[in-house]
Amino acid sequence: MERITRQMLDSLMTSPGGRCVSIYLPTSKVGPDIRQIPIRLKNLIRQAETTLAADGADAEEVEALLSPAHRMLTDGSLTRHDGAGLALFACTDRFRTYPLPDPVEESVSVGDGYHVTPLLPMLDGGDGFYVLALAQKSVRLLKGSRHDLHEIKVEGMPHSLAEVLKYDESEKNLQYHSGA
Repeated sequence: MERITRQMLDSLMTSPGGRCVSIYLPTSKVGPDIRQIPIRLKNLIRQAETTLAADGADAEEVEALLSPAHRMLTDGSLTRHDGAGLALFACTDRFRTYPLPDPVEESVSVGDGYHVTPLLPMLDGGDGFYVLALAQKSVRLLKGSRHDLHEIKVEGMPHSLAEVLKYDESEKNLQYHSGA
């Protein structure tokens, strides 16, 4: 899943001109809620259509802005993402969707730019962190971020304390006692 980065936010905040629609939808990967996702998106699209019409957009402009979102309801792309939420951004010349790692509240915003405030808490702060997990019989290097943690295979890294110590040959101490 693509992480929310500063560059992504910068590209969204660059005003494309014209009316922009931002739709946020919480999603579920499993369970009975998964069947509700298309219905909830359809309701959010209707809400966007109503807001656009109230804002003075004609039917042709509304159709141009929201037709990619309507296609998502029928082409199966709605169920192919793996996030806890989904963000849809529509403007005159572009339509973008982003699976989100964290759940979001359902919302629709129409304005002269995208509504990106719900994305700010998910902003990936960098490359993450590393954990060196040491145990007597295993050694692992893990790379993590706010959203996940996975093991990194390091070529040549010993896998246990015994593997490290096999090069240290211990000598038996011989004690000499001299008699008087």
